[in-house]
Amino acid sequence: MRISTLAILALLILGSCSDNGAGEVPRSSLPVVNQGDYHVSGARDVTDADWAALPFSRISIGRGGCYGPCPLYSAEFLRSGVALYSGEMYTPREGEFEAELHYDSFALLCSLAERLGLEELNSEYQAAWTDDETITIQFERDDASFTIQDYGRQAPPEFQAFRALFDELIEQQGWSPVGK
Repeated sequence: MRISTLAILALLILGSCSDNGAGEVPRSSLPVVNQGDYHVSGARDVTDADWAALPFSRISIGRGGCYGPCPLYSAEFLRSGVALYSGEMYTPREGEFEAELHYDSFALLCSLAERLGLEELNSEYQAAWTDDETITIQFERDDASFTIQDYGRQAPPEFQAFRALFDELIEQQGWSPVGK
């Protein structure tokens, strides 16, 4: 997996939130579950138990477009290891796509969502103007779900950082057209 500036920033945020007090980001390639936290540890095979231990069963994003060239697409990452994408307009790909989801992508999103306290944010943020895009992110646990909808990028920085990382991780998946 290619590590970008945004992913490094997310790892630094995670490291600064860790309980080790040093603010250091452990080095390696795969986030793994350890005492209820996600840490980056040495490369190893990912097991079904690793996937099952992740707190969310599904994380999705939808971008609702605007009157101009705002992207119109939806994507979802599933704990089953599947990623789905549907692009309509102004996106790098149009149509229906699927990919084998990278464990580290999903684990990073799960960890960041919990560390940033996204479940504590309001369910809706609304700009006072019209003709802007709506971005909706949904999270599902085995026993609950929550949604955050942001019209006009009015949600707090935690949401914006999560959205930016999610968009970047979408681009890192190996998408294949559905049915081909």
